[in-house]
Amino acid sequence: MCFIPFLVEGQINSPTINIEEGYKSSYGGGASYGINFNRDAYFWGFAVDYSTVIRGRFAFISSLTFDQETENLSKGGLGVVNTFTAVAGVSYLLTDRLTLTTGLGKGFLDDSNDSKILKFSNGDLGTGLVFGYMFPNLIKNKRYVTLCSVSFEYNISQSEFTNSYDIGVGYSF
Repeated sequence: MCFIPFLVEGQINSPTINIEEGYKSSYGGGASYGINFNRDAYFWGFAVDYSTVIRGRFAFISSLTFDQETENLSKGGLGVVNTFTAVAGVSYLLTDRLTLTTGLGKGFLDDSNDSKILKFSNGDLGTGLVFGYMFPNLIKNKRYVTLCSVSFEYNISQSEFTNSYDIGVGYSF
């Protein structure tokens, strides 16, 4: 039995805890790629996360994510914004390999200003629903978990929907 939470704008992540082996927590990392349904835009990103079993089949997840969104502008050219986001969420283990995760992400550092310099900001607030699946035999060590997930996110601040695909690895302890 393994937990595999992963959240993303590309931010909410699935936990990567191998609880079948008796582990209760994990550190993980992952990468994502996604599209925006409301604008001609796509994004890619990566995350580092910490997950821990709360009780039974539930786990708490937290992560720090980076994503870069690229938009095709109507006047021509590309608009690129880099954002760092803090995420907290809860995951539920549906089966030994399948998880369902939700949570909230808040952007706190971005370069959406005229000077394109990273500055602390009151960034977007987003939520999502993530379906994660673990591949138990890709790494021959019971402490490591490899996973993939698909995320459906909603940017509350901008009323926009996105979808992302994620891969990740976790180290259980």
